[in-house]
Amino acid sequence: MVPFLAATYDYSEPMFQDVVTPGTSGTEFTHNITPGGFLRGITLSVTTTTAGSGLVALPDAPWCLFSSLSIESIDGTPLLYPLPGYTQYLISRFCRPWDGDPAQDPAFSNSATSVSFRLRLWLESRMTIGVVPNTDARAQYRLRYTVSPSANIWSATTTIPTLQIAGYLETYAQPDAANALGQPNAQVPDGLAFQRFTSHEIFPTTGGSQTFMSNRVGNQVRSLILVQRSSGSAGGGGQGVRTDLTADPIRWRKDNSQILVEWRDRADYEVYRFFGPGGEISSTQGARPTGVYVFPRWHNPGRREGQPWLDTTQATYLQYELNGTASGGSLEVITEDLAPTTPTPPAYLIGL
Repeated sequence: MVPFLAATYDYSEPMFQDVVTPGTSGTEFTHNITPGGFLRGITLSVTTTTAGSGLVALPDAPWCLFSSLSIESIDGTPLLYPLPGYTQYLISRFCRPWDGDPAQDPAFSNSATSVSFRLRLWLESRMTIGVVPNTDARAQYRLRYTVSPSANIWSATTTIPTLQIAGYLETYAQPDAANALGQPNAQVPDGLAFQRFTSHEIFPTTGGSQTFMSNRVGNQVRSLILVQRSSGSAGGGGQGVRTDLTADPIRWRKDNSQILVEWRDRADYEVYRFFGPGGEISSTQGARPTGVYVFPRWHNPGRREGQPWLDTTQATYLQYELNGTASGGSLEVITEDLAPTTPTPPAYLIGL
């Protein structure tokens, strides 16, 4: 039998075009997702139709344009949990780094008066992991997003720009029953054996040394991203400004085992080495964002490095210890995890 990825092809088509001028309150949009094949995700393209003036962008711009982005089933159950735009940017950049850093996209412009960027909201992790069947026109999936109030995007506004937000469907096509030589094609992707989740938890920080226990356990942890912020809302999206830790080390504990004890300099080096030049993603990644610490728990077979997913149960004790946290600030813990729905196919045992 011809494997699914050899029998299918990537298919994309435009879904919608919305025009919006951010105002004093958020603006929500919902769109049914066109049925067909196996849904990988949605690509958003934001452009400026009428430029603004007298604008000062906040540090998380332009991603803080979105206060929430999600994909849900027809009954409202989330396939992709509602998360702010900057969080979705980090997930796109570090959980699927072969797509490149969206801030390095040739179409990217963070001009306060004329915004332009593209962002992928992806259900798929890698090699069909997390895709969902999208063949029932009677029960369509939905994209839901909210454009932030202008005060959560810019710190000063004279004339607010008018923006166009376009969405594109991204799927794997349903393979033919057989190829041109008459060999049968696999009709279902192996990745349906997993459901992929991306979620976050936010904890208050009091300064100095702190421990944080994650409630996001029970599945296979594939990526962990920590974002530290100061107090206030001057960072964008109603959140504080991102700020780096000021002391060492960073510790990550699972039950009675130390998973990681790392100085900040070492953490920066590992992020550079894993995501930076020399690999499949080459120069498409920019510098580590201020206040962001990334810990991949997946294997990169092309570079023969990395590690399998971190296995957890509902009883797992998962704790992070940080030093030099921001007084009166917050810590966002972003988790990408996978829930097996059937026994793991052998190809995925190394933790892709």
